[in-house]
Amino acid sequence: LAGDALLSEAFSTISSDQSLNAETRVKLISLLSKHAGLNGMIYGQQLDLNAENKEVSLADVDAINIYKTSQLITFSFLAAAIIANKEADIKKLSKLGEHLGLAFQIQDDIFDVTKSFDELGKEPSDEANAKSTYVKLLGLEKSQKTLDGLFLKCYKILEDLDLTDFNLLNLIKDIEERSN
Repeated sequence: LAGDALLSEAFSTISSDQSLNAETRVKLISLLSKHAGLNGMIYGQQLDLNAENKEVSLADVDAINIYKTSQLITFSFLAAAIIANKEADIKKLSKLGEHLGLAFQIQDDIFDVTKSFDELGKEPSDEANAKSTYVKLLGLEKSQKTLDGLFLKCYKILEDLDLTDFNLLNLIKDIEERSN
């Protein structure tokens, strides 16, 4: 229920933000609907549930995580571009969101097999829930290499967009350096 409430609150926050003109608010609400709804995060969660206790491919795990995790991260980047009138950057920011979401998920999968309850603050659960993970499909070493490559792609996009002096760089570094 907390997730339902937070998602509803996001729509309320956008729709009531008087600092944005009506056209921008509608554009953001439409974008959030796409990235959070049936063709976004919720779709990814359904794919994840459907994959439990099944053998799935790496492409399937990528799809699960692009929808389940990357979609909302991508929304935040695209919303910022729309508000800042930087819509020419949307294609690169979409790739940034996809890469960062996949990196976050691979990192989670690695933590689930390398960290204890005390380190994570929660019980590692991927194996117990029969989840299809990057570590399960690729192994730990290849998962780490994939993760490192995704962060490099994120930094390259920031460089291409000349966003290396902004808080976004620090956010990505914080995600890369997180320990749980």
